[in-house]
Amino acid sequence: MHHIDSRVMDFTCNAVYDKYAWAIDIHDAIIVDCEAVGYAREQYANMINNVYNDRKSILQNYFRSINIPASKQGEWKEVMSKVEPVEDTFKCSPMVLK
Repeated sequence: MHHIDSRVMDFTCNAVYDKYAWAIDIHDAIIVDCEAVGYAREQYANMINNVYNDRKSILQNYFRSINIPASKQGEWKEVMSKVEPVEDTFKCSPMVLK
C-alpha cells in the first residue's frame, strides 16, 4: 500500500520530465522549473483521482497479495460501515501538490 504514493510521484515526475526535460522527485515532493508547476500539479491530481477511482480493486488486490481469505469479508464490511464516504464526487485539487 505504501508503494502507491511513490508510483503516483514516479508517474508525475516522468510526465513532467517528458514534457519539460527536468524534474527531481523527493519522496512525496517534486522540484520542477517554474514553467512546469501547473503541469506537475495537474498530473499529480490526475493520478490521485485514478487511485481514488480504483480504490476498491487496489484494496482487493492488496488483500489477495497478503493472503487475507474471503472468509474475512464480513470483518472488512464491518470496518467499512464505520467509514464516512465522500458526499460529493471526489476531485483532487491540483493545489494539493505544493
